[in-house]
Amino acid sequence: MLDVIIPFVNGMGLMALLTLLFGWLSRKGVPRWQFRLLMGAAFGLGGAASMLDPIRITDGVITDARALFAGLSGAFLGPLGATATLAITASVRIWIGGIGSIAGVAVLSIATAAGLVWHAFIPPDQRGSLRRLALLGLMISLSLCATLLLPADARAAVLRQTGLVTVGLYMIGSVVLGSMMAAARRQVRREEVLRAAAHKDPLTGLLNRRGLEHALNLLPPDQPRALLIVDVDHFKQINDSFGHPVGDIVLQGLSARIGELARRGDILARFGGEEFAMVLSPVTAAAAAEIAERLRRAIEARPFEAGQAALHVTVSIGGVFRSGEGDLTDAVRAADRALYAAKFEGRNRVRFSDSDARPAAGPLPGPQRQASG
Repeated sequence: MLDVIIPFVNGMGLMALLTLLFGWLSRKGVPRWQFRLLMGAAFGLGGAASMLDPIRITDGVITDARALFAGLSGAFLGPLGATATLAITASVRIWIGGIGSIAGVAVLSIATAAGLVWHAFIPPDQRGSLRRLALLGLMISLSLCATLLLPADARAAVLRQTGLVTVGLYMIGSVVLGSMMAAARRQVRREEVLRAAAHKDPLTGLLNRRGLEHALNLLPPDQPRALLIVDVDHFKQINDSFGHPVGDIVLQGLSARIGELARRGDILARFGGEEFAMVLSPVTAAAAAEIAERLRRAIEARPFEAGQAALHVTVSIGGVFRSGEGDLTDAVRAADRALYAAKFEGRNRVRFSDSDARPAAGPLPGPQRQASG
């Protein structure tokens, strides 16, 4: 019995190492298709390694943990990962040869199909359930049906020596290793949620300044862009007259309206208070000015519904155009100065700074922030 269990335990130990790789690679932000392909190849190599230390039943007939690798790959990596695993493990089994090679490839094919069926019908949020993982183990155990392809004496030897033990170990392996992969995936998703929350404004759902900086770093450095800063006119009066909850409704409505006019690829953010930022890229200076004016008119044209009140709101917009990569702080200073000019000239208008002039370093003038309401 021990000589039957040890190769399976060794295979599951290797699988446990792969679950650590699964969690580590998940955190690296690798594109999904690359992640599944890489992990599928890793599972395939693990299955191949288990075939090099098998339980030898008769000449040319072996049994090992390969079906567990194939089934878990299908269950947690989907078709792409499962295909990579199956290609590697099947190739190695054919290379090993013997009278059991066809049955061995059939074992892998049935286990892979079982994993893929489980993957298709079990929702992602339920894949860590012990009951569903035990079901996966039973489904992988269907791979024993491939012994029908063996000669009668070899088939009887496989079932007699390893049949029940194999089913039990497949169930234990599926529960233990599947739980580890499900836990790794949940942890990665929690970290993704926390990272997203750190980059989002909780009131509007737009990016905050940190998120804006991160998004800008992903743009091609030589791509022309424009930064618009949109500021609600007389917002303090809205809060004073109707209360902060109504002010919040206006800010949420404003963010939605900006989103309606944004093009695909534009970046939206809330800087805090009543200020919003909009990065247009790629864009020309003329197109940026046209978009800013269209946004101003759209906000002025339709009131915001806040309970029983219909609030007519206007905005002032300051913009700056950059023909290539530039520092966000400098761009914000330039756009802020243009915004101050729009406020100073009477509000409800758009003003741009000189397209590629770099403003002098230093803090913004004090009156600029005082006039931003």
